[in-house]
Amino acid sequence: MGYREGLAWLALASAFSPVLADLAQNLIQDPADRSSLLAPLWVALCAASFRGRGPSLRSGVWLILAGVALECLGITGDIWTLARLGLPIAVIGMARYLGRPDFAVAALALWLVPIPDAFYAMTTPWLESAFAQASVAVVEAFGAELGGAGPLLLHGDLRLEFKPVDGGLGLAYILVGLGWYAAVRRGRGWFPLLGYGLLALIAAAPLQWLTGVVSVGLLALGFESSAHGLLRYGVWAIPSLGVMFAVERAARRGAQDADRPFFQVAPETGEGDRPRRLLLLSYHFPPGGAAGALRWQELSRYAVDRNFVLDVITLDPADLDAREPSRLDRLPAGTRVFGVADPALPLEHFERWAWRTLRWLRPRPARPAQRSTAAASQPTATRTESLGRAEMRWPGLDVRSWRRAYYAVAEYSRHRAWARDAADLAVRLARANPYAAVISSGPPHLIHAASRWVSQTVQIPFVVDMRDPWSQVERLPEVSASSIKLWLGERQERWALRDAALVVANTDPLRRALSDKYPGSAERIVTVMNGFDDEPVASAPVRDRFMIAYAGTIYLDRSPENLFRACARVVHELHLAPEQFGVEFMGDVRELDGVPMEAIAARCNFEDYLKIHPPGPRRAAMEFLASASLLVVLPQDSHLAIPSKVFEYMRFAAWVLALADPRSATATLLDRTHADVVSADDVDAMSDGIRRRYQAFAAGECAEPIAADPRFSRRTQAQRFLDALERAIFPANSDSPAA
Repeated sequence: MGYREGLAWLALASAFSPVLADLAQNLIQDPADRSSLLAPLWVALCAASFRGRGPSLRSGVWLILAGVALECLGITGDIWTLARLGLPIAVIGMARYLGRPDFAVAALALWLVPIPDAFYAMTTPWLESAFAQASVAVVEAFGAELGGAGPLLLHGDLRLEFKPVDGGLGLAYILVGLGWYAAVRRGRGWFPLLGYGLLALIAAAPLQWLTGVVSVGLLALGFESSAHGLLRYGVWAIPSLGVMFAVERAARRGAQDADRPFFQVAPETGEGDRPRRLLLLSYHFPPGGAAGALRWQELSRYAVDRNFVLDVITLDPADLDAREPSRLDRLPAGTRVFGVADPALPLEHFERWAWRTLRWLRPRPARPAQRSTAAASQPTATRTESLGRAEMRWPGLDVRSWRRAYYAVAEYSRHRAWARDAADLAVRLARANPYAAVISSGPPHLIHAASRWVSQTVQIPFVVDMRDPWSQVERLPEVSASSIKLWLGERQERWALRDAALVVANTDPLRRALSDKYPGSAERIVTVMNGFDDEPVASAPVRDRFMIAYAGTIYLDRSPENLFRACARVVHELHLAPEQFGVEFMGDVRELDGVPMEAIAARCNFEDYLKIHPPGPRRAAMEFLASASLLVVLPQDSHLAIPSKVFEYMRFAAWVLALADPRSATATLLDRTHADVVSADDVDAMSDGIRRRYQAFAAGECAEPIAADPRFSRRTQAQRFLDALERAIFPANSDSPAA
């Protein structure tokens, strides 16, 4: 904490000295209000690992003024609950004003306010009586004899009285605070905060009952003072100290484990300048097999030529659905890769448990026999797997809009939790290693917010690498396609682009869109496409059959139905057999919107010409593409993005057919190449292009790889990025620092 911040907090404490004195007196008179003692400890422990998103002066000042106003009104009207409430509100305002600690950390100050007596009055005496009698029932089952009624219990001359604060309300209040503290300390977002709080609230009743059973048992054994002590103090002290100890221990153990790289390449030895280190935060990176992992896998190799080496924080390999360890072999000397586990949210656990319970109570009916291909080919009413931007809505009167909003917030919270864990690790690494810059690559895009926080904490520049649009995304999976997701993304995007030293967009249309939306950042936004790689491709076999190929995933709006229609027309016109002509897909391509791919082909009378291959490693996909005569890019209405497979296709001696809008980034990229770009709705143009390429194939012609044009190479794009990076982090008026 700096000198200025210390003075600000001291001034706030002085302004609220009457409330602080009242809270201290209340704690002495009524030790049941233990949250007043625990709340400062929770805040201190969580604030020790500072999290913040930068100052918000206006909202901070207004919250401080609101807190002071509540204090004055409460003191004037002798309503001390109101005056006490002003303190946590002012604490939250000061955190906003200074930019630290994080809003969720400052919100723990709410537990400074004891439970008002009016709440206890609403639950007494029935609540404490219920716990007392439930505890007596268990103890008497073992032969003990107890007298009394309601909350008062007697055993001979001994007595034990359950007071209103022992009725579960006070314990529930403390446990919710403990759940909040645990979530914040582990770097979780608002959605997990609610989950942890809910689980803690649910645990209050059984914990209170068990404590009551032990207390009554001690009374039956003659230990009256021990029974009183456990009921008054043990019921909150034991879980509080236990949870805090467990959370702190887990946080330290997790930090120690995460601080060790799970993979590293020994640095080169010899004379020369010591390499400058960059810190990369990216959810996708080798050994992950996702397409997004390839960008920085290859960029790292070109960074070495500029005397840069990478430390990478990525998803822990144990959480990967698909691994390709061979990708790690391509990383250059000096690279270190650290893993961060994908967090599980409490509400998600609760949701899965609820669904399992529901399915157990209401078993699914027996599945009908599988329909024939002809029956499956008939149109069926299925729910679309994705929604375009214009179809997204705020939660309204329909249940589905609220369901989408729920999953949008859940996804946001899960990504935020991972990003914050990654940021914690990044700060620890940055304090031990002098990095030239921190770079974040998304999606998931919340890693950019984490990179921004790391930059502010350790005072190094940060770079935003946007592999896909963020707030301007044009299509989302239906399950989370809510306007709330766009709103959350826009807020974070605005802060990230405002403070980034450099913003990298991977298509020129995306760069223009970002520049138009954030004109103040336009000069710092550059285009760096993915590009094709220089590695050799599998040699093409002798082709005696014209094969149209696609490798990847069919999802969202990438329907191949019009492709099948166009192919069926060519087959009919040229009287082609499956041995002469066919379409083959490889990857996660079994169905679209719940409809099998074979059924979609059957609707177009093309099922005999379609073949599906299961997903495989990258090497197998490259061999599959090398055997094709024509490579197809399926349609998408995300016009600001270019599918990474377009650059993969450029390396093969095959024709390329892109089903894309003429104004899209894909069409712009392929302009002035021999690729055919046609609208996804223009079946006539599609069939003409396929027919022309088949006739050229039949005449013995062979396509030249588009990769002959160096504009599209990864090397060219990497040099563009590294030039922009050096200008951004090593300005001309300052010397380049040694790493």
